[in-house]
Amino acid sequence: MAAYLSAAQTKTTFAVTRLREGFPAALPIDDVINYSFGKLEQNDKIVDTFKKMMEKSREVTVNKKDRTYCYKPPYDIRSSDQLMTYFQNQTDTTFINVLDLKKGWGDCEAVIDKMEQQHRLIVIRHKKDSAPRVIWADDASLHVPLDKEFIDLWTSIPLSSKDDVVRYLKQSGRMTAGQIADNKGVAIAKAKVRKSRQSTKQTNKHMTGLFKDYSALRQKGK
Repeated sequence: MAAYLSAAQTKTTFAVTRLREGFPAALPIDDVINYSFGKLEQNDKIVDTFKKMMEKSREVTVNKKDRTYCYKPPYDIRSSDQLMTYFQNQTDTTFINVLDLKKGWGDCEAVIDKMEQQHRLIVIRHKKDSAPRVIWADDASLHVPLDKEFIDLWTSIPLSSKDDVVRYLKQSGRMTAGQIADNKGVAIAKAKVRKSRQSTKQTNKHMTGLFKDYSALRQKGK
């Protein structure tokens, strides 16, 4: 039985990959079985197990009337309008994983880049290649253009260096966040050491006299 399950699971993986490649087209069930197994290696028990797994799979839509399988992506989105409709219908601010979005919309990255420039999407990107990683809905009405004069004035304001900030804090009798953390760590370590010594002393004292000879206190004749 375990061998049947393992074989059927492997074939299910092949089938889902094939359906994803052909999405959004649906494929006849018999064609998917022949692709996954081959005509010579089909086994009735394994094929039956395979069909049950396909029916339970979250990535497959089964049309029993037409006898077809179709890939079911995590998001039924294949255009910018559908993407915005999805976000508008949300009751929270959950993001979309771009990797999951691409399973049903393979060339979505170019559209995401354009929508980000239009302030319709907020995009978090991978550091390695700047590819979009997760996206949220944005609101273009919240982006107000600024005059170049104001931008230049803002960017021309010098910021204090790290050394200057530390020097100012010391002069005013304050500590940096790093110094506070270091002091707390030292205090906690010292407290733990004192507690450990006290506990050991109590334990040893409590064992005193356990093996003392009390035979001299017995009454004679007993």
